[in-house]
Amino acid sequence: MLLNHARSPARFDVAGLLVPLDRQDRTLWNTALITEGVAALQSALAAQTDERPPGRHQIEAAIAALHDDAATADETDWTQILGWYDDLVALTGDPVREDPAAVLGRSVAVGHVLGAAAGLREIDRLREGMGDRHRWHAVRGYLLELGGELPAAADAYAEAAHRATNIAERDHLVRQAAAMHADAG
Repeated sequence: MLLNHARSPARFDVAGLLVPLDRQDRTLWNTALITEGVAALQSALAAQTDERPPGRHQIEAAIAALHDDAATADETDWTQILGWYDDLVALTGDPVREDPAAVLGRSVAVGHVLGAAAGLREIDRLREGMGDRHRWHAVRGYLLELGGELPAAADAYAEAAHRATNIAERDHLVRQAAAMHADAG
């Protein structure tokens, strides 16, 4: 919780608009909370054994720590993040139903490690179980954007916005769709 809370000051801009993680001003992050969170995580991971491997909270904290550790979004260690997401997804028998956020996060990590096309293959195979969710469309839009497919990304973001129930997320997705249309034009 400390590692995620440390980023709170950068989650919204001065106008109150949502700022995605990769575009946050990392100088606003609370480094004292990050240091405390990393120390707690290291202590928890040091206590792990083969008989007692890391659980959900330790894995989620490790992913957050890797994001927090990167000086810029481009310096994020996506390979390690993908490994942790693999571990997180493996904790459940039916991750699409039991932990959809982990499955979507893993798709993003695949896109960064293996390329946008690989991430899109991951997300597209989840369409049947998750295609009615706004976050599925948002992640698909992100991966399309990552791959330079801006018109398709705009459509995916627009569909995500249409399905979103949170106003801040919806407004952000509308802005993303408009940006993709502008950049493609």
